[in-house]
Amino acid sequence: MLSSGQLELKDIGSARSPHVEERNGSLDPDLSDDVKAGFTVNDQRDMQRMGKKQELRRNFRMASTIGFTTCVMGTWEILLTSNTPGLTAGGRPALFWSLVWAYCGQFFIVLSMAEMSSMAPTAGGQYHWVSEFAPRAYQKFLSYASGWLSTISWQSIVALDAYLAGTIVQGLISLNDDGYTPARWQGTLLVFAAAIGMSLFNIFGAKHLPLAEGIFVTCHFFAFIPVIVTLLVLAPKAKAEDVFTGFTDYGSGWPSVSWTVMVGQVSCMFVVLGSDSVAHMSEEIENASVIVPKSMIWAFLLNIPFAFGLLLTYLFCMPDVQSALDSPTGFPFIHVFREAVNNTAGATILVVIVLVLIVMITISSLASASRQTFAFARDNGLPFSNWLGEVNPRLHIPVNSIIVTCLFSMAMSLINIGSTVAFNAMLSLSTTALMATYLISIGCIIARRISCNPPLPPSRWTLGRFGMPVNILAMVYASWSFFWSFWPNAYDVNAENFNWASVLFVGLMGISTIVFFGGGSSYTYYRKPDTINEPASELEGYLELEEETLRHIEGKVYVVGAKEYRLNRLVGESMNVSYNQRRAVFWATRASDSLEAIIKFFIEQHPILATVDIRRRIFRRLGRTAIEAEIKALEAGEDVKGLPHILERCSDVQGPEFEYPAIATPRREWPISENTNVIQQLGREIWWIYGQSRDT
Repeated sequence: MLSSGQLELKDIGSARSPHVEERNGSLDPDLSDDVKAGFTVNDQRDMQRMGKKQELRRNFRMASTIGFTTCVMGTWEILLTSNTPGLTAGGRPALFWSLVWAYCGQFFIVLSMAEMSSMAPTAGGQYHWVSEFAPRAYQKFLSYASGWLSTISWQSIVALDAYLAGTIVQGLISLNDDGYTPARWQGTLLVFAAAIGMSLFNIFGAKHLPLAEGIFVTCHFFAFIPVIVTLLVLAPKAKAEDVFTGFTDYGSGWPSVSWTVMVGQVSCMFVVLGSDSVAHMSEEIENASVIVPKSMIWAFLLNIPFAFGLLLTYLFCMPDVQSALDSPTGFPFIHVFREAVNNTAGATILVVIVLVLIVMITISSLASASRQTFAFARDNGLPFSNWLGEVNPRLHIPVNSIIVTCLFSMAMSLINIGSTVAFNAMLSLSTTALMATYLISIGCIIARRISCNPPLPPSRWTLGRFGMPVNILAMVYASWSFFWSFWPNAYDVNAENFNWASVLFVGLMGISTIVFFGGGSSYTYYRKPDTINEPASELEGYLELEEETLRHIEGKVYVVGAKEYRLNRLVGESMNVSYNQRRAVFWATRASDSLEAIIKFFIEQHPILATVDIRRRIFRRLGRTAIEAEIKALEAGEDVKGLPHILERCSDVQGPEFEYPAIATPRREWPISENTNVIQQLGREIWWIYGQSRDT
């Protein structure tokens, strides 16, 4: 209960936002001891705000989370094993320059996803973010479409990784047996074995997955050394002009080099994907709203030097591009290894190293894909959602979603029996679907930034003033990638070289549309307009403030350092579920000299102590008239719900020394002390004081 005496504040440090402070409190007593492990009060706040129940064990920390994301991306390993489309369409320079602009463009997408993951750290990822940010009229359908797209993309990524693991084994056989003639059905059976084996690891080794990820990331970095050193020391080297400017078409048939390069860039687009994998593990990560965005960015940056180091070495050490593409093993990199070491045994060792890494990547990808599928099924977004959304009570993992992910990989590999385009279809489908989820989610957050109605949810990791330009650049690159992902590999299209991703994409999205209109009303993650303002549930042990009125503290004293302010009149009080906050605005006077002030409290579902910001304001673009109207309303004692809206429009308010502390805007905070920074506002001296109250 709020005290009837003085209200006091203390400084909790300038590194925290008054909107999203660190919490001390009690966890839900209904959670099992296994689930409580690693589950912080901040995590519980996020889960309750999003309406989710904690069912998974949070056993990932910062190091293991970065390792997981790094391994899922597996940039240099995937680049080494899946570069055939890029080499065919443009040769060495096409592959190099495609990677350059793919990294530049994808970086803006990663930054955008990092901020969204801090606002809503949930296994649902993109479809949940769309549900948070989309205009209410389109919220349900856009979120549903994003859920299907995300499911398709991650299922395709796992299928592609499993396909690589199985067919590399077939390539090894071909390398060691000159009389062996690879059969596509044999490759498919090897993919089956890979998918089943890695699914079993995800089911029975889930508890040890963080430890495994530590081992995986160690191998990811240290296995790089023998591969690179061997090639640099033993392989003959190509000329620099062949690597950087010698664009050559090796069979795509497009009429110009520019068209050829654009079509071939999908290989590098795919290589830099995967950063959002950690978002789908959010419900298994301690302190997710901080660790998830940081892990996304660190994993992305850590992979850059390894990707370019591998690619440059690989391209310079490739003796002849056409010979590599024509290799009977089916993989150009195996041909390069064989030519470099000039003996089968040495090449086999190098290939086995890469194979083991691909297996590790597939294990990590399967974990991420199954969690995304589980999350979407939990919200009734998929057929048989009740079964797919189950969590095994003993293992605390979505076993059924893992099984379905395995079956999908096996089904996709069946394409290989009838056609050689299975690899290209999976690569293009995963790239197309994932780019579509980026387009929708980032487009929705741009719309929310423009409208500020309601403001963006709070986040503990933010892009600040750079949010809008970063989001726009991310949209541009995602649109570019989405467009080119549908193009066929060859100019003269036939059944063998057609890009079947377009057919699969349209077909799967058609199925999702039918399911939506046939049973989409059961899709649960959608805040209907008539419930958007209902109070959120309380954290265990805290006061239910929706029953509380703040009018009884009118006339009480509010202490800031050595200054005292009398709370003369409550002029605005509201509840905002998006922030999980109560808001209260008081018209006050300073006891020492009768200086008038507006004091605004943010009360986040329980009256805890937070911070007070006292800072200068410069109102831009709103104009004098709008502010003056609010001041007059305050003086008249009217309910001024418009005032908080004006003050929270981060694009409209900025100070010369301090940024406004709105969501997604960086700020510096003054210590709570004697301050004389009073500004002239409409000819009157006014302090804008922002704080939070507590039970004293």
